Amino acid sequence: EVTRHFGGRGPSWLRRAAKAGAIKALDGVSFDVRRGENFGLVGESGSGKTTLARLLLQLDTATSGHIVFDGRDLVGMDRAQVRELRSRTHIVFQDPNGSLSPRMRVRDIIAEPITTAGGSAAQRRRVAEVIELVGLPAGAGFHDATEQEWIAVSLHPAQLRHPFCRLVVLHLRVPQP
Repeated sequence: EVTRHFGGRGPSWLRRAAKAGAIKALDGVSFDVRRGENFGLVGESGSGKTTLARLLLQLDTATSGHIVFDGRDLVGMDRAQVRELRSRTHIVFQDPNGSLSPRMRVRDIIAEPITTAGGSAAQRRRVAEVIELVGLPAGAGFHDATEQEWIAVSLHPAQLRHPFCRLVVLHLRVPQP
């Protein structure tokens, strides 16, 4: 069970909103996801989905509670442990315009997890296979693809780290009917 409250510090709009008390972004959230299972969390804007994603990836700190992943409590991890955790996680943000560099090509975005870690010839072949899966030319630039295609490009680096990637967080906007 994890809690994340805001108040007292942060941007001025948050301090003003918190004058009446702490803003409870998450209050006693608890769920279990077993190995190999998929889990979807859907909610209205402001319901805490992004806050939960940030806590799972250790981009923010819980007010109280525990987050257990692979048998380890994520709350209170040191920098080295967080770095190791992030090597086994991947996030796809809802807005590729804000999360992908417009200067990078499809091949560079997909290959980034491999090139960061060195990358063998077999891994480079795997990058080529994944680029083919995406269906965009390897040299395609940011303005050569739709938002949905860039979301697909964002997802594929997790496939390159398989079986090491243990957690994929998809932070996607659901189109309204």
